[in-house]
Amino acid sequence: MATIAKPRSEMTAEELAAKEQEEFNVGPLSILTQSVRNNTQVLINCRNNKKLLGRVKAFD
Repeated sequence: MATIAKPRSEMTAEELAAKEQEEFNVGPLSILTQSVRNNTQVLINCRNNKKLLGRVKAFD
């Protein structure tokens, strides 16, 4: 069943929670979520060609 995309301001609390969970599991944040679960390293490219390599404990 296809749902019509609603603005966040019109969503119920349950719909917001479901959408947030989907974004963490499927969207661009899924890499960070997987890193937290599996304790794997992540390479982060910062400004001025600086790079950080580390393990993610938590993010928000």
